[in-house]
Amino acid sequence: MNQTVTFNKTVTSCGDINVRNVTVNSGKLTLKAAGKVNMTSGFEVQPGAELETIKIQ
Repeated sequence: MNQTVTFNKTVTSCGDINVRNVTVNSGKLTLKAAGKVNMTSGFEVQPGAELETIKIQ
């Protein structure tokens, strides 16, 4: 993922999710993964925004 989130967004993966160069300015970013959620350089959540990670089967 390489993007700016300004509204509610959900990303679902049967495997891993790799997050880099993502800024959550407002709203909520939900990451649902059966594997790992890897956050690398350039990942930011601004005050007032939300991040949620969910392990799925």
